[in-house]
Amino acid sequence: GCVAGYGGPPCQSRSCPGKGDCSGHGKCVSMQVQARMPNALPLSDKNENSTSGYYQPGGMRTNTWDQERIFGCVCDSSWAVGLGKGETQEPEWFGGDCSLKRCPTGDNPDTAADETSGYNILAEGGRGTGKVGNLKHHDCSGKGKCDFKSGTCQCFSGWYGDNCGIRDVNAVG
Repeated sequence: GCVAGYGGPPCQSRSCPGKGDCSGHGKCVSMQVQARMPNALPLSDKNENSTSGYYQPGGMRTNTWDQERIFGCVCDSSWAVGLGKGETQEPEWFGGDCSLKRCPTGDNPDTAADETSGYNILAEGGRGTGKVGNLKHHDCSGKGKCDFKSGTCQCFSGWYGDNCGIRDVNAVG
């Protein structure tokens, strides 16, 4: 067997975290494959030559010594991930090993800003900005604390709902 964190013949490939399977909530892919995936983090603006700003056929060297030796997780999501219209900048599952789950999202009803709008917002990692209709994830509407292990909100006093976005009109406050 290989030393922990390495695999493949002859133990020269860096394996994915989460027992090598991304905790069952993602895909373990090579650095080269990640560069071609529009939903791999950090997100980057798409251009006419590629699916992401990282992979540019003919523009950069296409065979680097480690492109198929370093692996990482691209986490699963029940919603589309990206910078385009209808896409959300963050995946449902996250963390290096995809073991953490985001809570239900919502706009904070006490602010004028729409915290769920990703339009013109720089994505985490600083490689691209959200287009018109892009979304940002806002756990528990800013009115609760997210338990990232279960993906459930614990609402603050006076708030309820799966995303804590409903004010309890009977709450004393």
